Amino acid sequence: LFIAAKFSIFNSQFSICRADSLDVRICAGYNLGGTSPLPLPATIRSIDAFRLTPSPMVGADITFPNLLPARIGVRLGLHLENKGMDIEATVKSYHMEMTKGSSQIGGLFTGHVSQQVTQWMLTMPINFEFRISNFEIKFGPYFSLLLKKEFSGIASDGYLRQGDPTG
Repeated sequence: LFIAAKFSIFNSQFSICRADSLDVRICAGYNLGGTSPLPLPATIRSIDAFRLTPSPMVGADITFPNLLPARIGVRLGLHLENKGMDIEATVKSYHMEMTKGSSQIGGLFTGHVSQQVTQWMLTMPINFEFRISNFEIKFGPYFSLLLKKEFSGIASDGYLRQGDPTG
């Protein structure tokens, strides 16, 4: 089971077309959030640092207000967004493969890891929207196509065991 959290701290939207049956918006924002398996794997003993990374988003949304009963509308969108993480953790028997040049080695690592991830994706949210006065409550799934990904990391202050973790 994975859980993803997303919180927009800056989300500027303006309508380019608005009618009783349709609302078209262009949006730009900055997302905060993260993804983690639940429960946290036992191999990750502690998260020592988590730093925010630039996570901009631009896109367009089409809202069909009051499409469903009880003032519930449907919002469809297409967004180009960046998601990433910069994290340091203490791990024990953490499966990893390391590459340096053309050499590669893998096994179970115990020690400190630092990881940086950047992902650019095209996302299509499908939200149900409930409006109360000037507030919107949105919920629903989203689907993303990964366009570009980068991963780098450092393993330090530990040891790597190949095969059986007891050596």
